[in-house]
Amino acid sequence: MKKLEILVRSNPVNPKFGYGDQYEIKDGKSILFSGHCSTCPNPFSIQTNWPWEECYGWIAPGEYPIQATDHKKYGRCLLINDGLSVASRNPNPNHDKEKIMSEVFIHKGAIASENPNWRGSRGCPTVPPWDWDKFISCFGRREKGILIIKDFLDNRGPKLKEEPMATIKTINQEPKMDLSTKKPIEKGATAVAITGGATLLAEVLESLGMPAMFKPYVITVASGAAFAAWNWLRHRVAK
Repeated sequence: MKKLEILVRSNPVNPKFGYGDQYEIKDGKSILFSGHCSTCPNPFSIQTNWPWEECYGWIAPGEYPIQATDHKKYGRCLLINDGLSVASRNPNPNHDKEKIMSEVFIHKGAIASENPNWRGSRGCPTVPPWDWDKFISCFGRREKGILIIKDFLDNRGPKLKEEPMATIKTINQEPKMDLSTKKPIEKGATAVAITGGATLLAEVLESLGMPAMFKPYVITVASGAAFAAWNWLRHRVAK
């Protein structure tokens, strides 16, 4: 059975337009097709100009059955969970503020719009119109599969989040050398400097539009990479 795996890297307002998530269609160990998509609804309603959270649900991470079908509005598309309820991240105004959604499809973006970056979604995941034909051709008529939605941070797992702290502990147990003076650096200074630099990098990226939810991950990864490079360089100098 084919799997459609979506890695969520966006939210309904960032990016406001376009497709900020990523997907892979897998058949066993083979990747049939991959590209960008969006699990997010439109950022606002064109009819009322209300923000998305007052109009739509947003499908939550999880595993759902899907099936290829034909729809009078969307044409060839994928129906999620036979049209029955799926989990919503937010209280859905279309379901009395319950965190559920129903009649959710995966369809081509920009439905009834001349702007290809307008998702045209009231809660359905969408695929860019320029990729749609290749995407939907991976599924035969009435073919069933599995949809797996994961958040970007959750997909990295807890281990990576813990590694930099372990690295800090290991490095701080040994004397550190200033490469210019060949003298020991005060204990903990390396950790403070590297963590400060990683934090600054994350703040710069956030100011350029990176979602705030990714800030801790950037600090963790940047710190870990810097500590690894510092450790390697320190041992090279010691030789």
